[in-house]
Formats: sequence, structure tokens, C-alpha cells
Amino acid sequence: MIIKEIKLDCFRSYEFLEIPINKGITLFYGDNGSGKSSIIESVYFSLTGKSFRTNDTNNLIQKNKNQTQTLIVFDEGSSIKITKKRDNRTQISQNRGEKTSNFTKLVKKYPNCLIENKEFFFTTSNPEQKRSFLNKTLFYVEQTDATLLNEVKKIISQRAACLKNKDYNQIKYWDEKLIEIEPKIYSLNTNLCEKINKYLTDKRFSKDF
Repeated sequence: MIIKEIKLDCFRSYEFLEIPINKGITLFYGDNGSGKSSIIESVYFSLTGKSFRTNDTNNLIQKNKNQTQTLIVFDEGSSIKITKKRDNRTQISQNRGEKTSNFTKLVKKYPNCLIENKEFFFTTSNPEQKRSFLNKTLFYVEQTDATLLNEVKKIISQRAACLKNKDYNQIKYWDEKLIEIEPKIYSLNTNLCEKINKYLTDKRFSKDF
């Protein structure tokens, strides 16, 4: 599935932008501050509901405007339209009308990967960064994997709340839940690493690395 067209309305510095995209590799270039990153950000936002530059998506809306809209059209005819109103929830519309309830379903339908410079330093990153990278990868593999990861996040969040409130009786309960689920996550990460190692040592692909 290839992006065929990008349209932006009041997104960052762009009051309006329409970009047709041809098949093959697409390269955006220009002077610093010309808006290259904003184009990539608009695609990432359209597919995930998040930004890799800010935690507050209100910042994506052009100054003195009440909302921003992005439209991504794919080569096989499907499309995603995102409407973000200031201080309101983001609205998702697929195929020029079909409503989607949340970005989780959208991400599973349109899996994507944003690679930044820091992503290439996996081998030298700390354990927490490695786990985060692997968990992010697992999210796109199978729905059951994503369910497990969401369950871990829930357990950790609940445990942190108990620590904050000094509810030590409940902490024991969430500790047991964490102990129960961690081996499953470890097994998934181990299998993923084995697949990656197998790929990297394959003579057909080793020349690419």
C-alpha cells in the first residue's frame, strides 16, 4: 500500500498543501525550517494520532485557527481523513465517510514505522530503550501480542498508583499480576530477537547491513 496523495489544511505552518506522490522512493528536501518535518509529521499523525515532535496535538493546529485537517490517499483507493479541533478529541474518517472509533484499529490496518537517527543505535541503547523498541515492534505482529502489551501497561499504571497512594495491600496483587504476565512478554521478545537474528545472518540479506 503506497501513499498517493497528501493534503493538509491549517497544519503547522501550512495553511493549505496538496502533494501528489508518484511510485518509488519519495524524498522531501529544502532549507531548514521550510516544513519538511511537518509533512512527515502529518503522515505520522494521520496514521497514529500522535506526533513525534510534541505531546500536545493542539500544537499541530496553525496559530489563530480552530482546527486542522489531514487527508492521506492510498494507491488502491482507500483514504484517511483526520480532523483535530482545538482542545477537542480527534475525529477519524476513512474512505471519505466511514467512521473509525480509535487509532488502535487504524494502526492495525495501516501499520507504519518511523525511523529516526536514534533508532539505529539499538545495540548501544539501555535495556529500557531496547524493551520499548521491541514492544513497539510486537504491537504490529499479532493482535494477541498487542493485548498483552496493553495489559502490562495497565498493571504498571495501577501499581504506580498504589505506590503513590501507599496502598500496599493492592501493590501485592499487582505484583503477582506482573509476575504472571512478564514471562509471556519475555517469550515474545525472545522469539522476535531470534527472527531478527535469523534475518540478519541470512546471506541473501547480510549484504544490506
